Parts: sequence; C-alpha cells; structure tokens
Amino acid sequence: MATWSYLAKYKGYRTSPNFPIRLDGDGAISIISWDAMTPHGTSVTMETNVSFNDGRDWDGWMKAVNGGPVPQIQSGTPLKNAVLKYRFTAETTDKSLTPTLSSVSFYLEPVLEFNNKGDVPLKPELWITKMDNGDFTMINTSNGNEQFKFTDLIDGETVYVNSEKEQIETSLAATYRYSNFNDQYLEFPSGINVLRIIGNAKLQFRHQFKLLQG
Repeated sequence: MATWSYLAKYKGYRTSPNFPIRLDGDGAISIISWDAMTPHGTSVTMETNVSFNDGRDWDGWMKAVNGGPVPQIQSGTPLKNAVLKYRFTAETTDKSLTPTLSSVSFYLEPVLEFNNKGDVPLKPELWITKMDNGDFTMINTSNGNEQFKFTDLIDGETVYVNSEKEQIETSLAATYRYSNFNDQYLEFPSGINVLRIIGNAKLQFRHQFKLLQG
C-alpha cells in the first residue's frame, strides 16, 4: 500500500505500486489523466517512470501533463516487457490546506509503426488473416486518420490487397471482397506512419521504397 513520505515541511509525495503493461505492437498511443483537488495555495505534480525489462532498470522520473501522453512512451517504444509507475507530489503554503488526489487513469492503445524510407508515398501489398468473424480497420494517424476498412470478414480468412493495382483477393472460394471494402487503399507518406489497428488479425506487408532520381 502506498504511503505519504514528507520531503519537507510543506511538501510530500506518494509513489504508486508497479503496473505491468506488456502490450504487443511497436508501441502505443498513451494518455495519462488524473483528478485532484487543489485549494488556493496548493499545487500538484505528476511524474511517471517506466521500465522496459520487467522492472530491472528504470528510465527515470519525468513530469507528465494532465491529459497528455506518458512521457516515456512513444509510438515506436516496445512495451512487451514494460512496467509503469507514477509519483504524485503535493505542495502547500498552508499546513491546514492539503491537495488531494482522487483518481489516476492511463489509456494505452497498441499501434504499429511503418517507416516509409522513400521519397514518395508508398502503396504496399498487404495480407490480412482474420482471427475471428468481424470487421478490420487500419487508421493512419500520420495521414489525416485515413481509414482502410473491411467489414464482415470470416475467421481464418486471408485477404490480399495490392494498393498499387487496387486489387483484392480472398482465400475463400467464389467470394469477392470489393463490396466489403471502403475503397480507401493504403498509401503511406514518407517518414513514420503510426497505424491504429481495430480488429483481431495477423498482418504481413510487402513493399519497395521509391526514391526520386536527381
């Protein structure tokens, strides 16, 4: 159980237990938020610390912004063996007034990173093997949240998409998936593309970077 440890006459802090993260993917979109009561003359500070090897080594305390990302976690930060903790520091100019923390919440959504090392947008080939019945959506947060979506796919079905040729094939016999597609073929701009995935599936990309000659 976390306890208050007073560092000075009008300042104290509380450190949370360790929280295992262990997310698949290249990294995550993260948000930290908290609710605190801060009477006049008081203030609060929130810091986070993350270990990427199950708590053996720690990245160091970093100040967080309410409603902002966890400072140590980026879209390309592997979190499979990650552990998170936070430290809440309270300060007051009046010993009769104390700020209080009522809740802390973390939002972590696994993402994939695709680094287009070419000079022009890339239209890759993609194989989607669905892991259950339902929809599959890929949202490119680096390209205006453009959505690439299939509806009503079947468990075990593999869908092949060639975005360059606008070609779609499925492993199911006598089945066509164009009517299940939102007609937004993949296009990755140069640089890092952060991809949100909605739907359970295995993915395989094939691509070739394109460089401008000059």
